[in-house]
Amino acid sequence: MALLLLGVWGILLLLGLWGLLQGCTRSPSLAPRWPPGPRPLPFLGNLHLLGVTQQDRALMELSERYGPMFTIHLGSQKTVVLSGYEVVREALVGTGHELADRPPIPIFQHIQRGGGIFFSSGARWRAGRQFTVRTLQSLGVQQPSMVGKVLQELACLKGQLDSYGGQPLPLALLGWAPCNITFTLLFGQRFDYQDPVFVSLLSLIDQVMVLLGSPGIQLFNTFPRLGAFLRLHRPVLSKIEEVRTILRTLLETRRPPLPTGGPAQSYVEALLQQGQEDDPEDMFGEANVLACTLDMVMAGTETTAATLQWAVFLMVKHPHVQGRVQEELDRVLGPGQLPQPEHQRALPYTSAVLHEVQRYITLLPHVPRCTAADIQLGGYLLPKSSWTRRSGRPQASSTQTTFWTRRGAL
Repeated sequence: MALLLLGVWGILLLLGLWGLLQGCTRSPSLAPRWPPGPRPLPFLGNLHLLGVTQQDRALMELSERYGPMFTIHLGSQKTVVLSGYEVVREALVGTGHELADRPPIPIFQHIQRGGGIFFSSGARWRAGRQFTVRTLQSLGVQQPSMVGKVLQELACLKGQLDSYGGQPLPLALLGWAPCNITFTLLFGQRFDYQDPVFVSLLSLIDQVMVLLGSPGIQLFNTFPRLGAFLRLHRPVLSKIEEVRTILRTLLETRRPPLPTGGPAQSYVEALLQQGQEDDPEDMFGEANVLACTLDMVMAGTETTAATLQWAVFLMVKHPHVQGRVQEELDRVLGPGQLPQPEHQRALPYTSAVLHEVQRYITLLPHVPRCTAADIQLGGYLLPKSSWTRRSGRPQASSTQTTFWTRRGAL
């Protein structure tokens, strides 16, 4: 027995020595090099520096101290923050697909259970994304037929604006037109602005987006087990289920009949057609059809509506900008002429204002990316992210990189 124990200890010592030699001979350039950042507290990380509201302002203040690329800890999650044009451009343009991945975000794992387009992964994500791009192209996105539908919706919106006769109007009205364009692509027909289903759906989407940005959901994403125990995700899941109920009804009652081999007239129709074909992995089963439709509804409505609403607000705040935009439109389009895609190059100031609006408002600030491979960025080596899943939840930390740019005056 003593000889056996001595042999075991000898093997362990040899393994330890081998590991030590491996560590010493490994090239130091391959070791991860993280950007500087504030020292994290146990369990909390750097959450005490960020607060629960206006995290963008806190991150910009940290960038003034630590530079345009720095590391923070959201709980135990190490996160690299990029602030400023140069480093963001290097990340988006210079790294190719190495920063194209997204980590599993706990709240979206609960909402979609690995389905849909934007927060799924692996073969299902690739199949869904390729199908969606192909379908939108076949439906005429960026083609003259789609331009006509957009201009028709613009006429409907103009009629609504004119009905107020110069009196105050609800800002949400500006979101109706882009939402209807999305619904036209999804279901093959537009809604009347007074349709109860249309009104209810837009109201629910707005409530869901507010809840997704709430401190409770931020806490849930940082500490998913604690958040689940405290049931912090229940309000948003409840509202999402109300949205799903409306979408199920639309899938059953508003969709056109399945054609006999003809081209699909809507995104939903194309999804249902795909599900009728050979689908051994059930990538286009009923549950994933609903998940993909939910993703398209949420992503295709709120972002465009928010951009238009903020554009109006900011141009009211900066009337000289509004005046220059109006002057350029009058000069290029002329009286009574509607804009066309070919006018975009002749409207550089208007295009720049719209891009600045999207930069200024920090649209979708809490959706990080993660590295798909070891990458060099800003003089630092960020390792490939790695995580495991159990019961649909992330169980180990990953390397996340989120982009943050400074706000500036229009």
